[in-house]
Amino acid sequence: MPLDNETVDLKGPEYIKTLFSEKLAKRGYHLVEPWRIDEALKSFGVTDAGQIKHINLQELGKKLEVDGIFYGTLKDFSFKHVVVAGLRRVEVEMQFINAQTGKPVWSAQAEASSSGASLAPVEKAMGSTPLANEAKEVIAKLMYKLPKM
Repeated sequence: MPLDNETVDLKGPEYIKTLFSEKLAKRGYHLVEPWRIDEALKSFGVTDAGQIKHINLQELGKKLEVDGIFYGTLKDFSFKHVVVAGLRRVEVEMQFINAQTGKPVWSAQAEASSSGASLAPVEKAMGSTPLANEAKEVIAKLMYKLPKM
């Protein structure tokens, strides 16, 4: 599922979703193809991830033929730099919804931050995310909190 985005970074939600999906697949979860999710959401009139919380998740689960739905919010995906010092911060909230009941069965929040010398302008110019380490740390924390299948 796409992540709701409470940040000003437009690429952050997709980056976090990709990292989280990769870890879920390695953990043994069967993932629905992104195009099927997009089609199902469009059939409910959803054009923005923030609208997902306003639809019937049981109906969405039936349409996607799944037992559960991961849904999350990117709360922070920021780096601030002043000359040579920088602060990087990533925060994500995630939950797993039982598709039969529409009720959450798991939820977790994780954050990671670092400070120090800022290479963010160089990293961004090279096409990489300056928040890769923090994002990976957040995903690792979420996966640690997720019960084993």
